[in-house]
Amino acid sequence: MKTFRFLLPILLIFILWQSKSLAYPSETLEEIYNQQFKISESDKLKECIPKDSVNLLSNIGLTSGKWKEIVNLNPEKIFGEIVKLIKEKFSSPFSSLLTVVSIMIICSAVKGIKPSINKNHMEQILNSISALCVCACIIHPVIRCIASVSCVMKTASNFIMCYVPIMAAIMIASGQTVSAASYHTLLMCAGQSISYLSQHIVLPIMNILLGISLISCLSTTLHLNRLCNITHKIIKSILEFTASIFTTILTMQNLVSYSADSIGSNALKLTLNGCVPIVGGMLSDAFSTVQGCIKLLKAGTGAFGIIAGGIIFLPVLIECSLWIAFLAISTGISETLKLDKISSLLKSVSKVMSTMMAILIFSLVILIVSSVIMLVIGGK
Repeated sequence: MKTFRFLLPILLIFILWQSKSLAYPSETLEEIYNQQFKISESDKLKECIPKDSVNLLSNIGLTSGKWKEIVNLNPEKIFGEIVKLIKEKFSSPFSSLLTVVSIMIICSAVKGIKPSINKNHMEQILNSISALCVCACIIHPVIRCIASVSCVMKTASNFIMCYVPIMAAIMIASGQTVSAASYHTLLMCAGQSISYLSQHIVLPIMNILLGISLISCLSTTLHLNRLCNITHKIIKSILEFTASIFTTILTMQNLVSYSADSIGSNALKLTLNGCVPIVGGMLSDAFSTVQGCIKLLKAGTGAFGIIAGGIIFLPVLIECSLWIAFLAISTGISETLKLDKISSLLKSVSKVMSTMMAILIFSLVILIVSSVIMLVIGGK
């Protein structure tokens, strides 16, 4: 009877506390999530993103990067912003296309009256002049596009340098210490590699390849097209091989490290449940609740990183795609009009743009695939 009188107040307090916690479960979880969101500094990720990308994120409904905003994303807004970007980037390639087509039409018309002039070297001079005119129309915007690609890759590298430590800290808080170590090491190396790639590969080598391609097309003695084609194939093969190796290593490390982290988390729950008297089960449930909020934070921050990375790359990806499409149209028209020198010139420029596209996709894959693998494997 005495024992019952002693335990009765504790039982009443426990029942009242349980009823209160059950009455406001969503508010309690939301408060825990907001605290973790601020402590992890996930709210500062937007400071590492350019203003244009921040505006795009705000337009599609991502103002803070919390999980509710990501769940409530509207596909219509996303496609609407993509259409706006296409309209903004459409003018430069389209104006170049119109100018190039006009040059080709004039060149073809002049070729039609060439027999009346009766000079054998007239065709060679006409082809060289028309190719030079085409170069004057497209060379400046293409070089500007190459510079934009290099700048975007450097921006993406800076974003990775800010994003990876935050994700690693969240993973450590969720009990994934081994996974966080491997993820942090690989992604930081990848971020530095992208920064090096943008400064020492994209800008100088693409400009050199573009110059060699143009000289080869304009010159009658130098034939360097085959060398340029081999160089483009080598660059793409290296990127494909590196991306496959990186993805394989990251997947295997996450599979093994997740198993090691699961053992530690389950052992901690077992210790709380079995070794702590009376309140062991409550502590274990509280631990599971906090872990659930941290996993939600990790999923939300990871998804925000994927979306933000895609937004950073999206404008220049659209620009490169438009250039490749318009160059293909111009090449088709030049081949129809039998303007071989202009056709060879446009094909060379198109290969440079496609190589830049491959470099951009490689950099984007490093960020997106690594985050997806971490979320899928670590979220089981």
